[in-house]
Amino acid sequence: MVKRHERKRGQAGFTLIEIIAVLVILGILAVVAIPKYLDMQKQAAINSIKGGVAALISQVSMDYAAAIMASPSLASSWDGVVYSTGTDNKPVVVSAAGAERIIGDFKGSYAITNGVATVTITSGATDAGNNVYSLATGAGATMSQSFQLYQ
Repeated sequence: MVKRHERKRGQAGFTLIEIIAVLVILGILAVVAIPKYLDMQKQAAINSIKGGVAALISQVSMDYAAAIMASPSLASSWDGVVYSTGTDNKPVVVSAAGAERIIGDFKGSYAITNGVATVTITSGATDAGNNVYSLATGAGATMSQSFQLYQ
């Protein structure tokens, strides 16, 4: 009998109050952390879309530079058509404004009006991308930005 009593005394564990206190602390952390995590997810998606807009702006600037290199007279009248030099050294249309382009995880397009370029991210490059970035085509969930190309 003495040995049994010694075993019980040697066994240690958590009391019910300690376990409840830990659960309450975990509950409080969950209530605070989960909304913050969801906000961080939304902000990350928005920043990713902004990065897509910046990449499309860069692409339009490169298209403008390529058009000017192919035909310097377009410097002050470029309408978004991208030219390349063909095998016979004549300009060949590669793409035009308004054509959909895939930029990273996004699809976008641009328009040129009086030297002002407006780029718009219209959707994710895939259906999965639409879900991740909450870009429902036609639902107004697009992001666009305008910038001056020439005057």
